[in-house]
Amino acid sequence: MKRQNRQALAIIALSLGTIAFTLTLLPREVTTVILVRHAEKATVVAGDSADDPGLTAEGAQRAAALATMLADTGLDAVISSQYQRTMQTAGPVAEALGLTPVTIPAQDQAALIEAIMSDYRGQTVLIVGHSNTVPSIMADLGLEDPPAIAEGDYGDLFIVTVYTRLLVSRIAMTRLRYGE
Repeated sequence: MKRQNRQALAIIALSLGTIAFTLTLLPREVTTVILVRHAEKATVVAGDSADDPGLTAEGAQRAAALATMLADTGLDAVISSQYQRTMQTAGPVAEALGLTPVTIPAQDQAALIEAIMSDYRGQTVLIVGHSNTVPSIMADLGLEDPPAIAEGDYGDLFIVTVYTRLLVSRIAMTRLRYGE
């Protein structure tokens, strides 16, 4: 009886080892999400919409620097919120790469995450958001303890890589700076 148990255990162990090895051979899908906060926004003056300022001259320069930095990244899509400052930050990148920017409302983060993980799964996407949405997007992608973005900080660029094999995902994040 003990011999049969040992044989059964050996067969189970061999089967599990074979399954584990086979799983390592399955292709791993990589989705790369580049996230930035919009560039420097203009100060609201009388008559402007308080919720929708455009970029300053410095912000326009930063947006151009972003386009230069991302020129060879092989972006598949550029997504921004509906606000002028995000669209003006995303615009030079999209134009340089011949892409049509996609607008997803800042308040509809669930739709954004769904688009990233279904429509753009396995691709490279730029997301231009806000100081409060960029960290929360990273968290929704699965990053534990995403960094905060200070109100006056406009130069952070986050590369979030989601590695997926079957139903298991692993996530990594790299933080860079761009512009002056």
